[in-house]
Amino acid sequence: MEHAAAREFVSKVASLWKAQQRRAFLYKEALKKDNVSSLRKTLSQGYFSALLFQKEIQGVYDYVKCLLTDEDLEKQGAEVMISDQLSDTEEESQIVNRLITVESTILESYHSLEGHLEYATETKSILSDHLERISDFYRILSKYQREHTGNLPIAGAA
Repeated sequence: MEHAAAREFVSKVASLWKAQQRRAFLYKEALKKDNVSSLRKTLSQGYFSALLFQKEIQGVYDYVKCLLTDEDLEKQGAEVMISDQLSDTEEESQIVNRLITVESTILESYHSLEGHLEYATETKSILSDHLERISDFYRILSKYQREHTGNLPIAGAA
């Protein structure tokens, strides 16, 4: 991988790690809500998958980063955006809509890495597994949204 492409890949992996951190935060916040009993299993699985994926992405990052110029991911941290918080959201449908939006964004981030993975088979395998599982969450949440609100999911993902 040439230097510019490697730098871009490292940057995208770091962004993906931050996105997974935000994803874990949102699932955890959603689990704290009282009115999500029918989604509790899916929310729990989403939370734990985000934590696992974040750890695996950190391994990929540590492998490809430049020790001299790239920081450790945990030092960078991910600031949780105010718009990511669910504190003002009580309706189950609003929570599902927010999670669908996050899953869609993360799916796009994974797809943006596909062009960089022609030689890294282990990394490609890890990210493909993540992509498949996050697509499953997107489909589950979209199905729930259709069945309970009649709204169509956000276009362009999964």
